[in-house]
Parts: sequence; structure tokens; C-alpha cells
Amino acid sequence: MAVSIVNVYLDILERLYVIENQPAGSTRLRSKAYLRKSPKRHFTDPSITVAAMQTNPDGLMRDFNAFGYLFESMCIRDLRIYAQKIGGEVCHYSDKTGLEADADVMQQPEFLMVLTGNGLLAEV
Repeated sequence: MAVSIVNVYLDILERLYVIENQPAGSTRLRSKAYLRKSPKRHFTDPSITVAAMQTNPDGLMRDFNAFGYLFESMCIRDLRIYAQKIGGEVCHYSDKTGLEADADVMQQPEFLMVLTGNGLLAEV
């Protein structure tokens, strides 16, 4: 399949809110680290993947690799919801040395997130 056709399909899935791109994060402007800039793609609802795979919880427990990808997508989905509340964005980080972070919550400089003792978020 040609790259242009794949891009058309990915664009359609994104406009239908079936998938979401997780952008790559960045470091300081003068950092010497070479960062990977391509986005990671996640299903907006990981249950779509489970339905497409025609599997059930027992099937996922036999395939920990697939389960790990689905679990990561669920975590990213939830982090995006929480980050939106504080004006943040969830990015990923990967450099040429193999250093990787699946989720990095980036915030605008005027926001500071504080987790209080009773579990409530406070903006300072």
C-alpha cells in the first residue's frame, strides 16, 4: 500500500476521532540530544482494538504484549483528560540513545499543578 494512501486513511480515522496522535515532546532549545519527532498513535477508546481483535479478557491475558499496548493507550487517554483541565498536553519522549518516556505532561508556564492530600487538583 502506498504511503499516500496510508496517510489518507490515518487522516480519516483522526477526523472521525477513532485515533489520536500523541505528539513528541521536546527538551531545551540548545540541547544536543537528537529527539524523535514522529507522533505515536493511540485509539481514542482502546476497546475498539479489543473488538477488532475479536478477543476477551482471557485472550488478552495470554498476549501480554497486546495487553501492554492497550494498557498504555488507556493511561494516555486518561492523562489527556486530566491534562486538558489544566491546559496541558500529553507528549512522548524518545531519543537516539534509547531513553524513552511514554507520557510527559507538558504545561503552559502559568499553570502549576498541585495534588493535595485529599486527592483534589489545585491550580496555583
